[in-house]
Order: sequence, then structure tokens, then C-alpha cells
Amino acid sequence: SFNQKAYEKDLYEEGVEEGINLGQKEIVLHMLHSGNSPEQIAQLTGIDVEVVKQWIEKAK
Repeated sequence: SFNQKAYEKDLYEEGVEEGINLGQKEIVLHMLHSGNSPEQIAQLTGIDVEVVKQWIEKAK
């Protein structure tokens, strides 16, 4: 059976995750524009270097 509360909770959690991701992407791009390399950004943020590189590519 359909559980409206569980559905709403899942949607909320997905939204929070998307918001966190957006914030992380913004930080990565600011760090890049400040002269940090993708490797430095990954080391400082704990985000996988391949993910950092993907975000940078998508932002171009």
C-alpha cells in the first residue's frame, strides 16, 4: 500500500541531498577559480578527484 508520509520523507531527503551537492559544486568551482587544482580541491574537500573533474567539466 502507498505510504504518503514515507513518500514525502523520501522526497524531502532527496531535496536535501541535491542542495548539499549544489553547495559542494559551488565550493569546488570557487576553489578552482582561486587557483586550486582539481587534486588540491579533492584533498581539501574529501570529494573524489574524478567527481571534482566531472563537476568542473560540466561547468565549462
